[in-house]
Amino acid sequence: MTQEPKWTDKAREDTRDSRISYIEVLNRACPGGEFARAQFYKKVSRTELLRILLEDTRSVLVTVSFTKKQTPERIIDMIEGADLATMNKTQKKKFAKSLMVGEKQEITGYVLGPDEKGRISMTDLNVKAKNRLRLVDTRTIDHVTLRGTQYHL
Repeated sequence: MTQEPKWTDKAREDTRDSRISYIEVLNRACPGGEFARAQFYKKVSRTELLRILLEDTRSVLVTVSFTKKQTPERIIDMIEGADLATMNKTQKKKFAKSLMVGEKQEITGYVLGPDEKGRISMTDLNVKAKNRLRLVDTRTIDHVTLRGTQYHL
């Protein structure tokens, strides 16, 4: 009788602990994050990307990268943290452009489906909270990693 690997026992223990996320369990089971690493890259149109995301992802782990909406609070924090007095004109232009762009974010989880406003509902496995539901605006998606293939625009 062979003994199971130690990481399997540790992963089983971790799933009982509600304070740890499923991603942490997967990282312990597959060191280096091989479960979500892309081996192939494919350029597709936005329509094809959405078709893949909505039709081919039932009960499959998906990583979606997108740009979050810029918020007034984040803009205020960026302005307060900047030293505008020491910036030259070129640096101020770059800073002004950075104020208009939202921050990049990745969600790893399962696609639940579209909602009535054109967003996609997902279960985020990176979150330890009970409410893991996240909405992703389809217009801001940069790329999707699914079954070892990264589909990008």
